[in-house]
Amino acid sequence: MESFSDLIVGWMPFYWLGKCAFLLWCMSPLNGSAIVYRSVNVNKPIKRKQTNPERIFRSLILPIFRQNEEAIDKVVNKAKEGISEITESAANTVLDDKKSH
Repeated sequence: MESFSDLIVGWMPFYWLGKCAFLLWCMSPLNGSAIVYRSVNVNKPIKRKQTNPERIFRSLILPIFRQNEEAIDKVVNKAKEGISEITESAANTVLDDKKSH
């Protein structure tokens, strides 16, 4: 479908910009996708209850994160140190190779 539509509308100015803006609007917190869904499915009611991701985050994820915050910080700091060591080692290897050539 995409390749066929590209033949028709690909020559239109700002097609890609408009397409990207539309997709960003659909994915944004403005609920663009819900608006499009409701406008397409006017006669079909939504059967299941909508869940609120923020409520799920606050009630399930945030308490677990807060309980384990110190452990998470330790893991992140250890990963930072490891990445720094790897980066230093790689930089030193490159510099040593340049010096020897």
